[in-house]
Amino acid sequence: MMLIGRHKNVLHLFEVLEYIQDSKSTMFLVLELVKGGELFDLISSSAGKGSRSAQDIEQSERMMRKFFYELSSGINYCHLSGIAHRDLKPENLLVHNTGKGSRILKIADFGLSAAFGSPAENTGAKGLYFDSETMADSLSSPLSQSTLGTQRDGNFSPSSQTSANSMKGSMDKVIASGVSALSFLTCGAMESVLCNPNGDDDNIPSPLRRMTSVVGSPHYVAPEIIAQTNDSGSKKNSLGYDGSKADVWSAGVILYAMLFRSLPFGEDLLRCPRFQSYRKWYDEVRTVDGRRSSGNAALNTTITEADERHFLGPHWFFPVTTSRESRDLIVAMLNPLPRDRLSIAQVLQHPWLSQVERK
Repeated sequence: MMLIGRHKNVLHLFEVLEYIQDSKSTMFLVLELVKGGELFDLISSSAGKGSRSAQDIEQSERMMRKFFYELSSGINYCHLSGIAHRDLKPENLLVHNTGKGSRILKIADFGLSAAFGSPAENTGAKGLYFDSETMADSLSSPLSQSTLGTQRDGNFSPSSQTSANSMKGSMDKVIASGVSALSFLTCGAMESVLCNPNGDDDNIPSPLRRMTSVVGSPHYVAPEIIAQTNDSGSKKNSLGYDGSKADVWSAGVILYAMLFRSLPFGEDLLRCPRFQSYRKWYDEVRTVDGRRSSGNAALNTTITEADERHFLGPHWFFPVTTSRESRDLIVAMLNPLPRDRLSIAQVLQHPWLSQVERK
């Protein structure tokens, strides 16, 4: 959490204190105070109330779109800081009452998070989304100051090359310090630390990028994470998964729950009949030149009636009708193939979120 820096949609960790006694040592985390409860409570409070009118659905979608934009902004900032959360679910999202009649979402519980790359690497990566609002909502931290820039008189200026080199040197020291130190940093999530020091081969994961730990919560965990183990439960010998794409899958399940008060798939994902049918549908429509052919195709602002019939999910997938844009975004995020799944940067550029009133 200290690597992330500060963002209005991420719960802030101010300090870590250790109280040492003869028989034990106790850690204290000084966290930002949030008043308002979990997003889970907000969703479940309106579930099971019977049929909803079209007006109720529209009002609910408008409110949830605002919360989901804040969630995506927070995830994006974490990814820019080189951190994947890996346990996104409504119980780990807090809704803060500001006292001014408004509420704001904050991402909490980074117990399963892991580093997948230094911010210096990520700021140059393709597809990242870093707008003026993200800049304004960010405060300097040891990492964000050296790699993302400095803020003076309300204007954000790029960091110097010296600072970037300093960050790279710091990360090199972490890597060189040994496997034990890296395991502490990443909860033991890395398959091979020095598998490709230069990161030149796209087919081989670069340092601090791919993860292999099977972590997350049932219903929200991405299929590629579960696929790290075989039927006997032992770990496969694989190149691992992209933690940032796994976060996008979890966020897609959250959005489904926010809009439909239910979950898209069962607890045992890979054996779930709904998921198996959904994946079969996706394999068929992915080969067609349409909105499911690539991540960028889903960013097309025009969604036609033909798109709605063929590319916005199987007919049984959505229990009620919401806007075309919301259903399109959910299906784009719940792409079973992580390489074709939207990045969180692309999620923020999707037509559904472009309708959010940004203050």
